[in-house]
Amino acid sequence: EQPGDIGLRGPADKPPTIGGNLAGIVSIFGIEIDTDDETEFEDASEAPIDGVDFFSNVSDGDLIAFEDELPANGVADEVEFED
Repeated sequence: EQPGDIGLRGPADKPPTIGGNLAGIVSIFGIEIDTDDETEFEDASEAPIDGVDFFSNVSDGDLIAFEDELPANGVADEVEFED
């Protein structure tokens, strides 16, 4: 959303897309990014969900996106389902 933010949108790889509220890994095109207890998760309508809901509902091939805002640290700030 901001110039320089790191983001990727594509089909989820499952596994290794797995985790919960405290930590997990999101993988798109084989690129893995960590999540932590500060990562914000959203459903396809951009409503907030928790990490447990995200990871228990994501399926191989679901369109998802992640964003790591500057300063990028390799941990997703936001992960969401896409339409």
